[in-house]
Amino acid sequence: MSTEPNAVTIDLLKQLVPLAALATEQLEYLMTQTTIEKLAPGACLFREGEADRKIIYLLSGDILLTSATARDQIAISSKTSGGVGGMHYALTKVQPHRYTATA
Repeated sequence: MSTEPNAVTIDLLKQLVPLAALATEQLEYLMTQTTIEKLAPGACLFREGEADRKIIYLLSGDILLTSATARDQIAISSKTSGGVGGMHYALTKVQPHRYTATA
């Protein structure tokens, strides 16, 4: 198991909804398939209308979700998006994406 600062751990995965409900063996597999990325301000995570088969969680920082079709903007901060008991929820579950996400 890696001890790097950006390493994915079972403890981290247990803070992500709905991953927290998975068995230890499943979480161990996900550790090998999951990465943590640090993005510069202004970097695009995904675009409205794209489908990428990824699930993205905000662990720290801020994200702006914008929709051209809905004419909507949603600002999300890791300081307020921790949910109940520090649990983290995916930024978007719907594919193709309904929003463009910018760091």
